[in-house]
Amino acid sequence: MRRLAWLLPAVLVTVSLGLVACGEDGGSPATTDESAVESQAEREARYAREDAARDRERAERRAQARRERARAAARREQARAAARRRKARAAAHKRERERQQQQAAAQPEPEPAADCEPGYDPCVPPYSQGDVDCADVNGPISVSGSDPHGLDADGDGTGCE
Repeated sequence: MRRLAWLLPAVLVTVSLGLVACGEDGGSPATTDESAVESQAEREARYAREDAARDRERAERRAQARRERARAAARREQARAAARRRKARAAAHKRERERQQQQAAAQPEPEPAADCEPGYDPCVPPYSQGDVDCADVNGPISVSGSDPHGLDADGDGTGCE
């Protein structure tokens, strides 16, 4: 529309000068007026089409920008939601570990049987009842802590291998 605002007076001046020139040359003023008006109308129509095309392009660019902003906002919201879920899972895992630790602390260690030496699995009679050799027990013995009977000679945690 801006183009038309300054173009219209220029076209009118040009047409007026053309009419004056046609009248001086002896040409047909009616023919010149019609062709000048026709070309002016064509130019105005072309400018209007160009303006409409530019307006459509601008509107499409604005719509595209709005769609991009909406997609970016959706991606940001998805990232925030994922972060909230990760944070909630981490907090739940932490609470579960703390609960398990509290339960473990609340449960007393099982006392070894009165007739078993602590640190041996399966049960080996206490040292106070006499020394036990590998020939006195069946299979390998798991040894943890002290080894008063000396069943784990190589110190690898398994005796009577």
